[in-house]
Amino acid sequence: IHVDESLYYEFKEVKGNNPPRAIIDIVDQYAVSFLNSYRQGIGRIYWGIRDDDGIVVGVRLNHKERDELRRLITEKLYQIQKNDGVSIK
Repeated sequence: IHVDESLYYEFKEVKGNNPPRAIIDIVDQYAVSFLNSYRQGIGRIYWGIRDDDGIVVGVRLNHKERDELRRLITEKLYQIQKNDGVSIK
């Protein structure tokens, strides 16, 4: 791909037999990192790219898994709260 991993671009290889679950389990950690970064809220996570060498390995998802992943990521991101306990919605 034409970007390098940096403060604004994160590469994550998805491993295991359940790619949607692997992504859902950590997506909020990366979202919070971007929210707390120098340029708040700016960043992209590229799933299916090895973070050690930037090689695209892909993520195999069928239509149902992609749909479920979009829904679950949205739900999980809406659950993120600021330190003062106020939701960031």
